[in-house]
Amino acid sequence: MCNTTDDPDDGMVICMGCFISKFPEMIDLADLPKGWDAFREDKNQPWDKQQFE
Repeated sequence: MCNTTDDPDDGMVICMGCFISKFPEMIDLADLPKGWDAFREDKNQPWDKQQFE
């Protein structure tokens, strides 16, 4: 989630409940369809969702 590495050794297993507790805005992405992307300018902005081309 830091967007600084693609190294699989930097990955970790997390509890989704704990993750949502810390980042409740992520629940807005729960219904994001396969093949779609979401981004936003900063954490106070709404998610911009779009389908991959």
